[in-house]
Amino acid sequence: MMKKITVLTAALAAVGVASFTPAAQAFVADAGCQGGGHYLTAKYTLTQDATYHYWDKVEYRLTGASTGGKSDVKFRLVEGGSVTKFEWPSPDNRINDKWYTKQIDVTSTRAKDEKFRARAGFDTAGQDNECIAVLDY
Repeated sequence: MMKKITVLTAALAAVGVASFTPAAQAFVADAGCQGGGHYLTAKYTLTQDATYHYWDKVEYRLTGASTGGKSDVKFRLVEGGSVTKFEWPSPDNRINDKWYTKQIDVTSTRAKDEKFRARAGFDTAGQDNECIAVLDY
């Protein structure tokens, strides 16, 4: 039995299959919130391996009560509670029912606490409404 295992190990090593590294896995994570009849939906596309998250993009949409095209969204990824890995404010011209995409291209460490925060500001007559969606990894 030992001879067969040795031969198999040697054969695998000869073709370069002796060690395996898990392939990265891609997926989409969702977060959302509501405030004053307004809604934010955010979809984060990322890949992960054993050590890192590779953030690719965020797609987001505002829905609900109309704001006349004067809303904005601010995104922020914080790693380990204090290290800002990504921060971006959208222009103050976002309209309802349209998907927007922001390329991210950021790497964060999986072992650390990661929070991706999206704050939507809905510009309305009188006091503006807002909501905050947090994706906690």
